Amino acid sequence: YILQVVETTIANIIDANPKMKVRPRPKTLDPNTLEEHLAGAKTLERLLFYELDVDNFAEKQRPYIMQGLITGLSVGKCYWKSRSALQKSLARGEQLVTDDYGFPIGSIPVMREKEEMTLVEDDPCFEVVNVNDFLWHESSVDVQPAPYLIHLVWKTFEELKELDKHGA
Repeated sequence: YILQVVETTIANIIDANPKMKVRPRPKTLDPNTLEEHLAGAKTLERLLFYELDVDNFAEKQRPYIMQGLITGLSVGKCYWKSRSALQKSLARGEQLVTDDYGFPIGSIPVMREKEEMTLVEDDPCFEVVNVNDFLWHESSVDVQPAPYLIHLVWKTFEELKELDKHGA
């Protein structure tokens, strides 16, 4: 019965396409400034929708809300995810043409393969944190005034070697 209650509640809470309504602060503004603030709010709405879409936030809502309904607490971590990778591309170059005696007589265009580090991912990220891996000071009643917060992260030995190689 409890599982059905949780599933029904989740279905009622989750929004398939989460959107945020942004409004400028209510101040007494002249009409030109008000129009500028409204245009900025619309732009921010589009940016937030894009960032939620890039992060697949709609898929992350369910575990986040389910954890909150079951345990009474849910934890999420927001951060910026950047990743670079080695990418191959073609670059135009010139190849020197020589005669039979080794004297240059001209050049012809050729395509050469080159490799360079390129930023392949540079987006915001929301991660659901298992509430069992999140700790705070035992006398704190709220997260804000807590003297410390601990998020236990589980790494493989290879991941630890990689972190050690980068000095982390």
